[in-house]
Amino acid sequence: MRLCVLPTISSTLLYRVLMIAPIWFAVTTSAEVIIRINIPSCTLTLLENDRNVAVFPVRVGKPETPTPAGKGKIIKKRERIVFRYLEGERKGEIITQSHLTPIGQTIDMPYDRLRSLEALLNNGQTLIIHSTTEYWTIGFPVSHQCVGMNIDDMLKLFDRVRDLPMDLEITYDTVEVRNGFIHLYPDFYGQATNRLEALTTSGVCVQDRISAENRCRIIDQDLRYNLAKALKQLNEGHDPRALLPTLTTAIAVADFLKPFYPKGRVVEATVMERDTFVAALLRAGVPLKLATAITGVLDGIDYHRLQPGDNMIIVVENREIIRLDYRNRKGITTFDLQGKNLFWD
Repeated sequence: MRLCVLPTISSTLLYRVLMIAPIWFAVTTSAEVIIRINIPSCTLTLLENDRNVAVFPVRVGKPETPTPAGKGKIIKKRERIVFRYLEGERKGEIITQSHLTPIGQTIDMPYDRLRSLEALLNNGQTLIIHSTTEYWTIGFPVSHQCVGMNIDDMLKLFDRVRDLPMDLEITYDTVEVRNGFIHLYPDFYGQATNRLEALTTSGVCVQDRISAENRCRIIDQDLRYNLAKALKQLNEGHDPRALLPTLTTAIAVADFLKPFYPKGRVVEATVMERDTFVAALLRAGVPLKLATAITGVLDGIDYHRLQPGDNMIIVVENREIIRLDYRNRKGITTFDLQGKNLFWD
């Protein structure tokens, strides 16, 4: 079910819930106030003179419809919003009920408590920050670009947004350094090409780059694995909020900088007479679902011309398959599988 915010926006509802409570401090009247949203951490922070006044969990856009990063202004407050179906037989009709999927209940849409803020980014894009009834999606990248908030959180934020236009900044920081700790978040959109550079920019003095890169890689593997697990639960209609703590890794700077050289394991598979590629992997102990997924990402192997004696070397690091070497009579072909989300549970 797709939803849109009226009167002018066609963004959809999708939500994410962090297991943290909003943090509030007093706001003075003549302060410089800004709203900052960090996409990978799924947080919205209200700042006064660069001091955190409140932090709220939010949901953000999925990779196909990402929430845009950039600067802009909050230009409108809406005390009355409605959502309409964007597709199907009821396209254009106002949505009057919300189905709470994880608990199997349907409620009337609480429009009297729903609010939204409209933002105009410097690149001309419009972004909507709005309430949602789908509380179990807060904390995940599942929306159609818009930013969703829990109903009570949105009411609190709405009251604090007084003088318009208000500054808005949307960041894509997968690494943050605060109070002696490094916080790492999932790379929802595949944009964090160099976490190590982000660390050095934040003032972390990295001398053993190999250890630091190893640690970033292992943490990234864990974050991608945990995110895939949570999204699977979400897509199956379950409430994945218990997994939210696994989508953030916090490590003391001193511990991060320690030497770190993880060891992988190697799995070898050999093609036998009349074998299929999957059959050879299964005999080596690779689970069926994983073996099938591997065949789907390898480009360059003719599965119809496998010969007895062809050999495969699979390198597994921290339960992720990072490389596969295929050896036949013509030589060795190496496949880099890092980041393909091929996890050996």
